[in-house]
Amino acid sequence: MVAFSGGKDSTAVVLWLLEQDIHCTVVFMDTGWEHELTYGYIWGLLESGILPNLTVLRSSEYEGFEDLVVRRRMIPGKTTRFCTQELKIFPLWAYIAGLEDDVVLYQGIRAEESAPRSRMSEVEEVVEGQVDGHYRPAYTIRRPLFRWPVAEVFRIHKRYGVEPNPLYKIGAGRVGCWPCVFVNHRELRVLIRQDPSMLERLRRVEKAATESGGRAESPRTFFRADYIPQRFCSVPVKTKDGRGMKAPTVDDVANYLLSVDEDQLPLLPPAKCLSIYNICD
Repeated sequence: MVAFSGGKDSTAVVLWLLEQDIHCTVVFMDTGWEHELTYGYIWGLLESGILPNLTVLRSSEYEGFEDLVVRRRMIPGKTTRFCTQELKIFPLWAYIAGLEDDVVLYQGIRAEESAPRSRMSEVEEVVEGQVDGHYRPAYTIRRPLFRWPVAEVFRIHKRYGVEPNPLYKIGAGRVGCWPCVFVNHRELRVLIRQDPSMLERLRRVEKAATESGGRAESPRTFFRADYIPQRFCSVPVKTKDGRGMKAPTVDDVANYLLSVDEDQLPLLPPAKCLSIYNICD
C-alpha cells in the first residue's frame, strides 16, 4: 500500500509504482484539517485514473483535528505533538491490523528533505507491539524515492502529465495539515495572503481550545510562545520554571508577518513530521 497525502512526493511514489507495474492500495489518512485544494486534487487524481484506488482512513476516536483539540483540551505543540499519532498513525495501524496479508507500505520520504530523514533507511521493518494503548502490527516500509532529488520528483509528474498539488504554486512548501502547528514564517505569510479564510479557521480552533481547557484570562494559542518576537505577543503565559512571558494569538502572528519585510523573516525550512513513520508529506 501507499501512504498518500496528496503532496508531490507521495504522488511521485504512486507514479513510480505504476512504472514498476506494482499494484497497490492507496491510503489517505484524513485529519479533517487538510486544505480544500488538497481534497479536490486527490479526488481529481482518482477520477482521472491516476490513482488506481483510494482508501480513506480516519480516526475512530476523533472526528478530526478540531475535535481532537477540544477533547484533549489543548492544541498540539513542540512537546505535545499528538496530532500525527492520533489522526494518522493509529488509524493506519488499525487498518493494517485488519488485513490478512503481509503489508509493505511505500512512503515518499527523501533523504535530502532534512537531516533526520537522511538518517533513515530505504527499507525498515516495523515490529509488532503496543504504543499508548494501541496495537502496532508488523509491516515493512519501503522508501523508493529516498535518494531522489526534488527535480526527479517533478520530472515523473511531467512524464505522466500530472500537475503537482496546486498549493505548491501559491507558496506552500509542504502539503498536509492546513496549516501545521510548525509551519514556518515565510510559508505562513504567503498562505495568509493567498487564503485569508485560514485566519478564521485558526481563530475558531483557538477559541474551542480555550473554552475546553484554557481560561479566559489565559487563552490557548495555536502558535508557541517563541514563534514571533515577544513584543508582538499579547497572551500572558508562565513557563515551567515560573518565568512570565507572552504567547501570540493568531491575529498577533498575522499582524507580525504582514507588517515586516520578507527579508526579516527567518530562513528556516518548514518543519517535517516528527513521527518516525513519517506519513505526512
